[in-house]
Amino acid sequence: MQDAQNITDFILKDRRQSTLLSDGVEQALVELGCALAVKVDDHALTDLLQQVGGSMTPAQLQAALLHAIGYLGVPPTQRALRLLREQSDNGEQVSPTPPAELIAPSRQERIDRGIQLYDQFEPGRAAKQAERFSHFSDKYYPYALEISGLTLQSPELTLRQRQCMTVAILACCGIEPQLKFHLGVAQRVGLTAAEIAGILLYVQAYAGVPRANGAALIASEVFV
Repeated sequence: MQDAQNITDFILKDRRQSTLLSDGVEQALVELGCALAVKVDDHALTDLLQQVGGSMTPAQLQAALLHAIGYLGVPPTQRALRLLREQSDNGEQVSPTPPAELIAPSRQERIDRGIQLYDQFEPGRAAKQAERFSHFSDKYYPYALEISGLTLQSPELTLRQRQCMTVAILACCGIEPQLKFHLGVAQRVGLTAAEIAGILLYVQAYAGVPRANGAALIASEVFV
């Protein structure tokens, strides 16, 4: 049992000491994204939240958890916020509280924000996606844009930082079409093939080598 624990501890420590991702915030975002994606247990997530709290401000951590909602849904963020509150109650860390002003008063305003923010990935993409989904339902996609308007607007994280977390989440989940698109965005905002490899080292540790290898093959098509 102790041998297995030693190996798991060594793998995570080795990834954290890797020089492929040199930015502390980006490294914290990648590991947090992986941990949320694979649903690590409360103890492991609590330890990780304490660790990333040393690399990110509370506002950045809040923005990261909100960012994860669009890719993983509400439950992982609810669990992380609960654990942060428990740390705060123990005097260990101040729990970030999403400010109410993030919620625009009208649905259309939230959708419009989503369009504006989503178009940062690719100009006109929101309109293209809306047309694509309209054949299924013209009422479905606006709700997706609304979530983007609620979760992507914080200026505390740059688009590059967000892409680090997004690539980690999508690679861990094995969501290939969206992963290829977001790898392209990552390239456009300045991430290098070596830095993507650094992200996938964490995916190896959290989601396994086969899933990381699949993501690496997709990355090799994007970073040619």
